[in-house]
Amino acid sequence: MANRSSGHSPLRWLVVAIPYLWLIVLFLVPFLIVVKISLSTTAISMPPYSPALDVSGGIGALWEQIK
Repeated sequence: MANRSSGHSPLRWLVVAIPYLWLIVLFLVPFLIVVKISLSTTAISMPPYSPALDVSGGIGALWEQIK
């Protein structure tokens, strides 16, 4: 078998990157849900919190809320 020089093909990089990206997404989604709930205030309703950051207005409304 002939060894290639130290260059790696883009396909090999992609095969390695896909599982890592999948793991990052699976970690970040629950983490972001917990962060959103922890920044919210409690309420007597369903769900039992009122969101402090509301993303339904878009990025501009979210940025104004953060300021």
